[in-house]
Amino acid sequence: MGDGINEITSWTFDFLQDPNIENFSKDVELTEARLTLLLEPGRSDVYSDTVKTGGLSAIRMPSSVPSSVGVPVAAVLDLLSALPDVNGKNLINKMGDLDSILVTYEDDSIVCFAELDLTQD
Repeated sequence: MGDGINEITSWTFDFLQDPNIENFSKDVELTEARLTLLLEPGRSDVYSDTVKTGGLSAIRMPSSVPSSVGVPVAAVLDLLSALPDVNGKNLINKMGDLDSILVTYEDDSIVCFAELDLTQD
């Protein structure tokens, strides 16, 4: 158990267990890619924290995310708009395989919950 200060937390998402995986194709453009995190800040400067997904660039937490020490807060990141080097066509390939999308959160929060929503039309 960490204290939320100088934490590095990593986990993987495995979409192969999702019942809708049969309808998903890496060849079809994503219309939405949203990462939702529930964080419990250990310090008040969560805006300096980063999250990295697969082979993508790290994303700094938005300054709009409130960060009262010890008070859980939700942070929702739109990966398609937060990362300049990706789009709906190449995001999945840059993140990795659907059975092991690695995510790493760094710095001053404990990650209590994480969800990655990938949407195609």
